[in-house]
Amino acid sequence: MKLLLFISLCLFLVSCQTNMAKQFDKIKLGSDKDSVLDSLGNPRNITRMGGEDRWYYMYYQDDIRQQKEIHFRDGLVIYVGERKKPTPEIDPVAVDAKNAAVNKQLDDEADRRKEASKNAYTNYMKYQKKLKKEDEVQYLPDFEPLE
Repeated sequence: MKLLLFISLCLFLVSCQTNMAKQFDKIKLGSDKDSVLDSLGNPRNITRMGGEDRWYYMYYQDDIRQQKEIHFRDGLVIYVGERKKPTPEIDPVAVDAKNAAVNKQLDDEADRRKEASKNAYTNYMKYQKKLKKEDEVQYLPDFEPLE
């Protein structure tokens, strides 16, 4: 009797096991988080990026590991599918390259200003001499020697 109950319970549990890929097909855009939890269960990982909640699910299908994600905005599904790569403008490599270019431009501007500052005093002194006419050569008049 116990054996028969155990076998029937095992068969029931095996029949309740669902194919995760089919469950993902049932998730529609606009579904809420509760319906996703009911269909797929708890996600393996949750992150928040760019104003979106991202739930990551991992499962095995035919001994091959599959990973899918679901994105939520304001509690509603806006994306279901394969792992999404970051958009090029927020990709870390692109952001670093953009920041390096901006930093180089700022450094060049700072060097230019520093050089202009160094030359400012020299230019001021030249201007002062010009005003005082110190930069002009003063010629003495030719005099006849006295006898």
